[in-house]
Amino acid sequence: MDSIRGPEIRAPCGHYYDIPCIVDLFQTATRDESLFPPRCCRQNIPFDQVETHLSRALVTEFQEKSREFGTVSRVYCARQTCSRFLGPLIQTTSRTTVYDCPAPDCETRTCANCRGRHDGPTHSCQQDQGAEQVLELGRTEGWVRCPGCSQLIELEMGCFHMTCRCRTEFCYLCKARWKTCSCPQWDGRQLFAVAQQRVDAQLGGGQHFHPFFHGWGPLPDLPWFQPYPPPGVPLLRAHPAPANQQRVPLDGRVRNSNRRRGNRRTANAATVDADTLRQRMIHEMAARLRVDHDCQHLSWEYRHGGGTCESCHHALPVYLYRCPGCEMLVCNRCRRNRL
Repeated sequence: MDSIRGPEIRAPCGHYYDIPCIVDLFQTATRDESLFPPRCCRQNIPFDQVETHLSRALVTEFQEKSREFGTVSRVYCARQTCSRFLGPLIQTTSRTTVYDCPAPDCETRTCANCRGRHDGPTHSCQQDQGAEQVLELGRTEGWVRCPGCSQLIELEMGCFHMTCRCRTEFCYLCKARWKTCSCPQWDGRQLFAVAQQRVDAQLGGGQHFHPFFHGWGPLPDLPWFQPYPPPGVPLLRAHPAPANQQRVPLDGRVRNSNRRRGNRRTANAATVDADTLRQRMIHEMAARLRVDHDCQHLSWEYRHGGGTCESCHHALPVYLYRCPGCEMLVCNRCRRNRL
């Protein structure tokens, strides 16, 4: 951690931020809802503690975003080139609420019931054809709508435990509130996809990038992986290894087959082909994920070496943080302010 010179802000969790960092966090939170409200170690940073260090424009923008992000079902200006947040969706049959857009040079009136442009006393609420096309695409692709705010959500990989931007937690299969249904927690293909992603990330970018798989160094030090399986446990394979697959000693030393037999150093370490070893890593990671899929990430360990953050997908060149519980790799911002 870099030392702080000058004024600092102490977060409720005990961590300290210098003024440029805390301003950047609050400014970024107005553009990225997953960072709102600004927090550190899952404890909100009080706005009044930081307000004096923010510009007047940022204070106004933050207060507007606080109102917007605190609204579950939102209505935005019907003029697409404006799209300013107006207020909550109000669906009634008795009377229609109309929002007048406060943006400069925009006099658009928006119906709070159908989100369409309000045309005056003769206005009749109509279904948004564009929205209907998106919903139809979602049904075709298997997307689901959040039971809290109706936002469309697509599961790319991971377990069926979904957490929407509105903080609603639900099951992706039946849309019931999380832990209130009996649905399975994983799809087998997605389970192994996540396991493969995390194994390759810990190998420094994939099996083809780690020196061990080229015989240039020792076996990667992965705390959760045992290179020698217990007696009676076969090596798991997804596909047969190619006939010319290199067999790598577990100590990372490649034997010179061209040297005379009498001068050759005896190999004490067992050998195994790289594909088999990587498949074992993936299977062991999948077994861990079945248990730790709902990991709370209570602690993090510094991991030297770059990679891609699994939360924000930004590429980091120097280091990441590893969760000992589920082996997730994330950047410092996600560790502190997002997860």
